[in-house]
Amino acid sequence: MATPREQLADMLRQARLDAGYGSHGALARKLHVSRPVVTKAENAAHPVPSDAILAAWAGVTGVPLDKLTELARRAKSGTPDWFMPYRLAESEATILRCWSPLLVPGVLQCENYMRAVLSVEPYTAERLSELVSARLERQDAPTSGCT
Repeated sequence: MATPREQLADMLRQARLDAGYGSHGALARKLHVSRPVVTKAENAAHPVPSDAILAAWAGVTGVPLDKLTELARRAKSGTPDWFMPYRLAESEATILRCWSPLLVPGVLQCENYMRAVLSVEPYTAERLSELVSARLERQDAPTSGCT
């Protein structure tokens, strides 16, 4: 299953082609940006394009802006689609039980521990910060009964 960032890259690429812009340069000229901006937007290995670029892209190609912004939001959240049902259940839970003798659960990790655990993957510093932020957001859920 494609990640939200991969889906966004594919949607941007398809919108460009459907609008008749056969090259990155042609769309870049229309958007008044450099060609690498368009190339990076269509490459899932690069960060999510800015809201301004997404809005301009939607205006020029006709792709719905709400679809682009929703995919961008999901891509920035650091939460993969397959984990969303668990995240929802976790946010509504009154108690969480977990057994793992080797790893502290994400919702209980401190920021330094998160960075250490997530650093085993070759993430860029920006992506690592996004993932840590997403994990810290999970800790913001109300915890009634905990002291």
